[in-house]
Amino acid sequence: MRTSRTIVAPIVALTAAMVAGVAFADPQQLSGRWTEWATLRRNTVRFRLAPIEGGAWQCETRSPRDFPRRLTLTRSGDAWRLRLEQRVRVGSLVDELLDREGGWAWGPHSVVELEERDGRLVGGNFVIDLPREAAAPGPAPATPVGPLASQPGALGETSSSELPVVRVLLTGFDRFPRPANHPRWLNTPEDRREPSINPSGWAVRNFDPALLDPALRGRVRIEVHRLTDVPVEYVEGARAITDRIKQVDADVAISFGVGSDGNVDADVETTCTNLMHDGSGLSGEGEGPFHLPAHWPPSTPQSRWSDEDRAWLWRYPDNAGVSYNRKKIDPTKPDRLRSTLPVREIVRRSEREGLTAHDGGGGPGQYICNNVMFKVIDTQAERGRIGGFIHMAQWDERKQDRYLKVLRLAVEESVKAYLEARPSN
Repeated sequence: MRTSRTIVAPIVALTAAMVAGVAFADPQQLSGRWTEWATLRRNTVRFRLAPIEGGAWQCETRSPRDFPRRLTLTRSGDAWRLRLEQRVRVGSLVDELLDREGGWAWGPHSVVELEERDGRLVGGNFVIDLPREAAAPGPAPATPVGPLASQPGALGETSSSELPVVRVLLTGFDRFPRPANHPRWLNTPEDRREPSINPSGWAVRNFDPALLDPALRGRVRIEVHRLTDVPVEYVEGARAITDRIKQVDADVAISFGVGSDGNVDADVETTCTNLMHDGSGLSGEGEGPFHLPAHWPPSTPQSRWSDEDRAWLWRYPDNAGVSYNRKKIDPTKPDRLRSTLPVREIVRRSEREGLTAHDGGGGPGQYICNNVMFKVIDTQAERGRIGGFIHMAQWDERKQDRYLKVLRLAVEESVKAYLEARPSN
């Protein structure tokens, strides 16, 4: 849920493209992997490069050491180069609060020279697969495309099987809270104001699709796409997810978050409301948005604070410092929407496999999770697909295996439900 995110945009199909004299069978993306050794352990991140304007390919991902990086592949004649850029934080706290890009920029970079070997581009710690199928000789024109629409950690793993395909999008949030003057930090020393790890973002990033049920993978090819570090922001968080849903043409969209109840492994939400609300309970102040002042909290005694400054003692703004008070997400939509995921099956399966789970009868609240759930369900309903939201337990390193199990079971049961609902897929 990071405030700095690239703009998510659809990828326009290419009619054809040429690499080293071979026409791409699937020019929309190139698969690659990045491998490094750390403390006698090999770490590998898989990525997919998509075309951008100028005849290059690009993606944003995380290196094996978990740093956000942007990879840009270019070609000049027979020479291939891969540019690696690292995301760095810039600007002051005020810049972060006022700038929707959150004070992040692409900074230091390096260039890796690649050479073609046996249908692959190889260089440094990188291997990029070139398409195997060849077309008629000669270059083919490419349809221009927009900028790459991906996020750090937004990887898609696919199978080469000829089975029917189900595309699954998994999303998880960024750390929270980001603003150093967030009301949550009021009584916390400045040197201890570290945003909490969100288990949803961690789990989506570390989930291994190879662990999905082999019997299910024998029936269907499951493409797993990820969106991690979703902004903890009312509008931008939901927008990033819905744009990504359309970009990857997701059949199943499952968004994950962290619940206020830290004891339940899988709180599979059933319904959500058409409201953005920080839970402050204030009345008569309007719907918002309200923007956390850069100077908050005032240096004067609370008895001398203005009513507006005092209101932030009860408000709970997002990572952009924005708060709402019972504002409709979309006035044209119903007051409530119901998850189209197989809630009961996910809960029962989770319990059978030793997890604590329930169907989220109380709803996801009216904060960012509710906003995301509402937009995911609505977007998928318009597309004739399924989607919903699952809360995880609070972050605990000892629960990492349980977080990953929640993802696995949710994907398996949701894919089964989608297949049953759309047998012709």
